[in-house]
Amino acid sequence: PSLILVPQAGLPGVLQDMAQPPRSEQREVRVAAGADSLEAACGSLAHLYLELLATQDLSAWTGARIEALRAAMQRWLQQQGHDAASAAEGASRVAGALQATLESEAGRWVLQPRTSAACELALVAYDGSRTATHVVDRTFVEDGCRWVIDYKSARLDEGASAQAATALADRFRPQLERYARLFEDAGLPVRKAVFFIGSGRLVELD
Repeated sequence: PSLILVPQAGLPGVLQDMAQPPRSEQREVRVAAGADSLEAACGSLAHLYLELLATQDLSAWTGARIEALRAAMQRWLQQQGHDAASAAEGASRVAGALQATLESEAGRWVLQPRTSAACELALVAYDGSRTATHVVDRTFVEDGCRWVIDYKSARLDEGASAQAATALADRFRPQLERYARLFEDAGLPVRKAVFFIGSGRLVELD
């Protein structure tokens, strides 16, 4: 399928006159997935901050700075319709996940600046009859390989074994494989991984 890069999720002009997907087709647009739940709202907020971390000077993001932003996180969650108590719980969850990410070697490796890196990369694929929009959390080229990484806030118990972490990551394999196929024509090997933001663990899928 032809691949077109767009600055944000949506249908580019070149495809406007082509066949439209049926209304029932599932789209991978983040804001449409359970936006009324606290878990989904926390995930969206964490993604926004992870994009900031990856596109700014990472050394400027300290634990103290994350703590100072907790009130702003709570206000944002309240604006999404959550009461004060739920918003405070969510803000604590997001701040904790960001702290874990910054304190982990894997988290800082994922977020470090690189050429050809992108965050929340919106890709539209057209298969001849319909289009599908995909949003890739983090991607970059390292040592001749294209990395495709998906952030997950799923709970990974502290001290979980590598086997347990891989089993949890494997639940998201179909999604990562769809993303990987978008880069097949670029001529580089594609490596797929899930980054668990709450524990700062990166799990690569074979």
